[in-house]
Amino acid sequence: MKRVWILMALLLALPVAAQEAFTFNIAPQEAVIKTDETAELKLRITHQGDQSEPFDLFSSDVQWDIRTAQALIVPPTGLNTTVTLRPLFDKSGVYGITLTLRRLKTGEVKKHTITVELQSVGDPVQTYLPSIKAKTSFERGVNPANPAQVTVEVESRNNVPIPQLVIKARSHTINADHTTTLEPGEKKTITFNVKLDPKTAPQDDILRTTVVAVDNSGKSYSFETNPIEFSVVPYGSVEPMIKIEKSFMKTYKTITLSNRGNVGRVEDYEYKVGFFESFFTKSQPKGVRELGSIRFDVPLEVGESKQIVVVTNYWSIFVLIVILLLGSVGYFAFRSPIVITKTARVVSTKEGGISELKILLSAYNRGKKPIKHIRLIDLVPKIAEYLTRSDPGSIEPYSVVKHEQKGAIIKWKVNQLEPGEERIIVYRIKAKFAIIGGVRLPIASSRFEHLPGHERTTNSNVAVISL
Repeated sequence: MKRVWILMALLLALPVAAQEAFTFNIAPQEAVIKTDETAELKLRITHQGDQSEPFDLFSSDVQWDIRTAQALIVPPTGLNTTVTLRPLFDKSGVYGITLTLRRLKTGEVKKHTITVELQSVGDPVQTYLPSIKAKTSFERGVNPANPAQVTVEVESRNNVPIPQLVIKARSHTINADHTTTLEPGEKKTITFNVKLDPKTAPQDDILRTTVVAVDNSGKSYSFETNPIEFSVVPYGSVEPMIKIEKSFMKTYKTITLSNRGNVGRVEDYEYKVGFFESFFTKSQPKGVRELGSIRFDVPLEVGESKQIVVVTNYWSIFVLIVILLLGSVGYFAFRSPIVITKTARVVSTKEGGISELKILLSAYNRGKKPIKHIRLIDLVPKIAEYLTRSDPGSIEPYSVVKHEQKGAIIKWKVNQLEPGEERIIVYRIKAKFAIIGGVRLPIASSRFEHLPGHERTTNSNVAVISL
């Protein structure tokens, strides 16, 4: 529904837009007069309104008196009238006058440029004084980073030789001269380049060109050509320069962004970074992190440079690897060569609970050297008692000591364990009452000769048994 209303509004606005249109024509486009004469031109104004409307004709060039034959009240059928141009100076030459017609009702304006050649009063132009007709062409949009081309068409209108012809191009942003010669009656096209300051800001300007003819006597005569409106256009981009410095496990990248254009801008710079690398990368200033990149918004004035420093530092991961390696080396260097494993199995039950257990102690030499003088020690908790009978092949304890608080302490001796050798000790315990659910048995330990005169202790796991 909203789109329908917008469409209807546009359709209703079309007649209004058409009503605003107007045109005007001036003829002829070129005129030749004496400095004390007046150029008379025909003016035609039309508009698409349905009522008479007032218009105003004027020029920004204050050196010319511009008048119309009547007030510019234009009926719907249009208006034909005349306009006169009278110079307020007596300097011969070719001049471009820009006439502006303004519609007073809306403020809308349109422009036409008329070329008028002024000739000196009373001089036999064709015989004694230089007479030159000139017309200038120039680019409408000028990039100050590149040379701009000025083209001037000149024509000698008599037989006076001109050994020196100086063309002066002037504006707010341009100041250039070009020197050539012009033979009697010669017509030639002169092209030369002008250079602007590359940092010239975008702006509107008017190029005014003067042709100065110097005769054989050294006298100079100036001829103005048509002024040309042009614009200095914005241009340029930011050029990044990257300097890389590397040290051990660390990389510094200094990115210099320089605005080589003629207008300030905010540069959206994207720094590509890998997924793994991103975890170890920091920047100054901080950017916005995205998948696979870091983005920076860098404001730059004309000619300004700013730096972004990106540091990728793998020291943390290097230190972590070193710690892991040292930990692994330390573990294998200082770990106990004997591994004690304790397990338990239910032998019999009574009244729904555990009544007898078989305990298995395993002593395994995982080292590369034989281990001598090994003592294994285990504790039977107070809730059970040690059964003196042993399983066939098991090592008999050399000491069984009952303790009122701890229970029974049992000790075995193993003279030597070769590398990779395992000894298993099996014994049984009987519960003083039925153990319901399960039981955790104390850890077993071993003591052995690690170095001559030095002992080392290793503990087993906690054996857990349940029904």
